[in-house]
Amino acid sequence: RAAGLEEGGFVGQRYKDSDVYKVIEGAAYSLQICPDEKLRAYVDKLVDIIAAAQWDDGYLNSYFSLPEKQPEKRWTNIRRMHELYGAGHFIEAAVAYYQAAGNQKVYDTAVRLADHICDQFGPGRRQEPPGHEEIEIALVKLYRLTGREKYLKMAQFFIDQRGSAEGRELYGAY
Repeated sequence: RAAGLEEGGFVGQRYKDSDVYKVIEGAAYSLQICPDEKLRAYVDKLVDIIAAAQWDDGYLNSYFSLPEKQPEKRWTNIRRMHELYGAGHFIEAAVAYYQAAGNQKVYDTAVRLADHICDQFGPGRRQEPPGHEEIEIALVKLYRLTGREKYLKMAQFFIDQRGSAEGRELYGAY
């Protein structure tokens, strides 16, 4: 639906995109061990749909894309909306699938999403750490793949912010 392939609003939990991304990551690891053209074609189709759902600025999350894009609502509740959690799972899946299958579209989609996050967060921008850890490891994996230092620095920023109460309320033990 977020890719415009069918009509309708969002259904389910706001973080459910991550489940599709976890399947892609698992498929990528499977393909690294046991090549399977049918599985690869299936994942390529999923990648095409995900890339079609990505916003022009790189944002990717179906919850704020349905029934229409809602730019004013995104990044408004970093602690609870799990946008960075979903982004992290997509980036991890993209890195794994690019390494397994060489799919350029998944690589490009992940880089655009990571660049969007780097534009939104950091010194002088949004300061909140994610409500649920995930984006940090994804950015490190993307850094290892691309060599782009900004992804490693963004991962470090999120780690450093997690324990800092400067300018915000701490999330607690979770």
